[in-house]
Formats: sequence, C-alpha cells, structure tokens
Amino acid sequence: MKLSSVLVLFFLLVPPQFGFAEDSQKAETAFNFASKLQKSSRYEEALVEYQTIETNYPYSKYAKLSKLRIADVHFLMKNYIQANYQYKYFHELYPRDENSDYALFRAGLSQYKQMPKAVDRDISMAADVLKTWRETLVKHPGTKYTQEILKLQQEVIKKMGRKELYIARFYQKQKRCISAQKRIKKLFRQYPTFLSDPKALKVAIECAKQLDDEPAEQKYKGLLKKAESA
Repeated sequence: MKLSSVLVLFFLLVPPQFGFAEDSQKAETAFNFASKLQKSSRYEEALVEYQTIETNYPYSKYAKLSKLRIADVHFLMKNYIQANYQYKYFHELYPRDENSDYALFRAGLSQYKQMPKAVDRDISMAADVLKTWRETLVKHPGTKYTQEILKLQQEVIKKMGRKELYIARFYQKQKRCISAQKRIKKLFRQYPTFLSDPKALKVAIECAKQLDDEPAEQKYKGLLKKAESA
C-alpha cells in the first residue's frame, strides 16, 4: 500500500479531535502544576509555566485562564503596573468572558495599590482608579464586586478631599489667603462631606478672618459648632 493511502486511511479512522484532546489534557496538567507553584508562592516559576501554556496551547481554554493568572501573579508580586496592564489586556480580549468583570475590577485595584498613602505626595492616580471602577460598574452592572468597588471609591474620594485640604492649609501657612480660600471652596464644592470636618472648617474660618469676610466666617463657625456637637 502506498504511503499516501496509509495516511488517508489514518485520518479516516482517527477522529479529528484526537490531537486536540491530547493537547487539552497536557494543557490542563501544565495549568494545575502552575497553580500549585502559585499557591506555594513560587511566583517566578508560576509565571514561566503560565506563559508556556499560552505559547504551546494557544487554542486551549487554559491559555485564556493563564492570561488571567499571569495578571494575578504580577499582582501578588506587587508588580502593580504590569498587573494593571495584564488585567486590562484580558478584558479587552474577552469582554464577555465570565471573568471579565473580575479583570476590570482588579485593574482598578492594581491602580489603587499604586497610590501613596500620604496625601503630601502625588495622588493623581486616583482619577484613573475612579475611571476604571466606573467603567467596571457601567460595563458589568450587577457585578458581585459592586459593594467592594463602592466602598473603595469612597476611600479614594476622601483621600482626594484630604489632598485639597492639605493644599489649602499649605497656602494658609504661607499667608496666601486668597489661594487658600479658593482651595477650601473647591473642597466644599467637590467633597461636601468636608463641610462637617472640623479641620477643614477651621481652615475656612481662618481664611475668612484674614480676608475680612465676616459672612463666610460666621457661616463656617456655625458649621463647626454643629460638627463638634454631633
């Protein structure tokens, strides 16, 4: 029998799914091994394994899962810039995947982790964090991460308000009362919860006093009295 006839007979007898099934099994084994490495905090080795699965089994479901795990491992390693990139990349590739809301939520969390704790440092990342989480809630209404997002959003917003207060106090100490008052007004306008914050109100009172703004001074004194008695 000719070789060509033998090949034809082979493909007729062997199901076309045979090779795919074998690859899927190998991918699953490799994925389980990578998961064990990850759980053992052997992150660098886990990354290599997940990347190998992506390369060797690109059509397997484990290739997609490995993409997400790569982001998770970077997050665990505190490589938040790379984690953010990988999570957003996953979401762009699979916007309707069952894990797409998780990916976008974690992208925002990766940005959140990059924010400094002290308000005297650059917290411009805060705007990006809020943007990513707003996108998460819009694109994935009803996501199970909603409550966690809303809670963290309030923390970020409060920090942004404390930043404005920090700048206002700085101007006040420099005797730049007009600039300080502008910041205080911006603070109360954008973050109205600070209208019951004694520290913010004391700065507002001092600014009004230095600028001979009697109505504003009395207004803020009234709010301060109410805040301190609450």
